[in-house]
Amino acid sequence: MRGRAEPLNRAAMDAIEQSPLPFSGARLPASDAELALVKRRTLCLRIAAPGVSLAVLLAGLHFERPLWVAAAVIGFGAIALIIGALAMCERRVMHYVGSVGVDARERRRYVLYEGIAAVPHGLAYAIAGALLIVLAALYLDGYGAPQIRHLLAARPSRLLLPVGAALLARGLAFLIGFGERSGTLQQRVAYALHDLPARAMGLILMFWGVLAFAIGTWEWVWPDAFVRAFESVVGAAWPYRSH
Repeated sequence: MRGRAEPLNRAAMDAIEQSPLPFSGARLPASDAELALVKRRTLCLRIAAPGVSLAVLLAGLHFERPLWVAAAVIGFGAIALIIGALAMCERRVMHYVGSVGVDARERRRYVLYEGIAAVPHGLAYAIAGALLIVLAALYLDGYGAPQIRHLLAARPSRLLLPVGAALLARGLAFLIGFGERSGTLQQRVAYALHDLPARAMGLILMFWGVLAFAIGTWEWVWPDAFVRAFESVVGAAWPYRSH
């Protein structure tokens, strides 16, 4: 059961000012049990698991072991999928602030964002994770890097659709924002000004997401028309079309 948010004392304000997402609306863990949960999730999903995947990736590159590289990419994808699924199911996002350690102000090192914006935020993570896993699975299935590049270039919609959807979801999360906006008029104006860069970034991401998704849909539904348009604009034949 979730506790009530800690009042906005100096420690809470410090956490919000240093929070890793460009929003106001972060809160500190409300109880020792919630602190333990946030700490465990943060250490596992944002530090330990990515660290292991990164080590496997670097080892695979150093020792020229492509299977290790593919396994590391699948690891990153699985981490993103788990983070995204948890955010969508629980409608909250957990982060740590600054360095992670144990001191008298440990509670200040972890923050939570709650609200409906966690759903598109998590969806963007899930799409990115699924895309990484699919690409790594293609490699494990016998497709080399040149073949994968040709596969994506031959039908750009295979990449544009998921990338566009992820950008759209991410931008929507930025646009919605986290946290309540109650308080005095001065406080609400301060919140709005603080969140203005995030809102602008959300609009930019949504624009590029809609554009990528629209072009991807066009290429998926009318591939010949897409090729003709490309050739008329560029003045050269589309070199990657599969026959």
